[in-house]
Amino acid sequence: MMFLVGLSAAMQLQSVQALAPLLVAQAGLSYAEIGVLAGVFMLPGVFLAVPGGMLAARLGDRRAMAIALALMLASGVVMAVTGSYTTMIAARLIGGAGSAVLTTQSLKVVTDWFAGREISTAMAINAASFGLGIGVATGLLSGIAAYSSWQAAMWASAALTGVALAMVLAIYRDPQVESVWKGPAPAAGGRPGLQLSLHEFVLALLAAVMRMLFASGYVLFMSFAPVLLIARGMGVAEAGFLVSLSAVVALASVPLGGVLTDRTKRPNVFITLGALGAACCCFMLPQAAVALPWILLFGLLRGGCTGGIMALPSEVLRPGSRNAGFGVSSTMYFVGLSAIPPLAGWILDATRKPEAPIWFAMGLWLMIPLTLLVFRVLQRLWIAPR
Repeated sequence: MMFLVGLSAAMQLQSVQALAPLLVAQAGLSYAEIGVLAGVFMLPGVFLAVPGGMLAARLGDRRAMAIALALMLASGVVMAVTGSYTTMIAARLIGGAGSAVLTTQSLKVVTDWFAGREISTAMAINAASFGLGIGVATGLLSGIAAYSSWQAAMWASAALTGVALAMVLAIYRDPQVESVWKGPAPAAGGRPGLQLSLHEFVLALLAAVMRMLFASGYVLFMSFAPVLLIARGMGVAEAGFLVSLSAVVALASVPLGGVLTDRTKRPNVFITLGALGAACCCFMLPQAAVALPWILLFGLLRGGCTGGIMALPSEVLRPGSRNAGFGVSSTMYFVGLSAIPPLAGWILDATRKPEAPIWFAMGLWLMIPLTLLVFRVLQRLWIAPR
């Protein structure tokens, strides 16, 4: 169920980027304007991630996720029926508000169920929905739009959100955290979700930076690799399908990376090698005469670092601090994803070089191992082994 929830959120996030060539040709938008639509979807998370986490601590995960999905459903419907750029921005803001709460809660829910157990595997499976959603949007929505209209593709994305909402309302129940948590109990007498120490705050922020770099690097690759291929003469549907194959590979590599991380207990190795490998693919794709091997290799290598990165907050957050901790973590995540896609779109418009955003993505991937080093040093100084 959480996989489907994440899939619907990722598809709605990527829907504008996936339809970018047709929105430029048919709606008269520039790539910078499309970058704004992509970034504005993440903007509410900058302001709502922490308050949303606090509200969810009072309402419960089920109600919070249902409200978030309802907002995203409304956003998808409006995007499907409007031709106004101003209305599109408003719709993306509404959907982004829902996404802010949903993103925070999905991580918190998975942590509640799997902390102290196979957390990297569980986080990797949950995170695989993001990668698959980006890939499905890139391939399927662009294909629907090419053979029908971009509005029909928006309806398809909204329909999946409706299915996810119905499933949450029908079958999800909030867990008893105490029955699955294997670490120390939260301090007594505190308010749920507000017990966040300074050390937890800093470490959650660093984990969020890595998650933001990882997600932004992936989104830029999936968004601008089709633009690069189209500039080389490939059709819209063909380019979208070819790049979406990376997500198909990642559907297997991401859970496998999580399993191997749990079995070997060496997340640092998988995070570092996965990030460096993804950066290498970003560097080689614009140089290569044949794009497919590097697209497939990107999907394979990035899978190794997903589970480890997503599991980092569970190493430093207590049950009583998770709502606030994941709220802080998600705030940084949303800051990056609201700013980086517009910047990449501006870079493309300014340079007129379709490879420039891909190289920008390479730089993001290279920053992950450096941030991980800082995280581990501070974790060793501040957090006692459990």
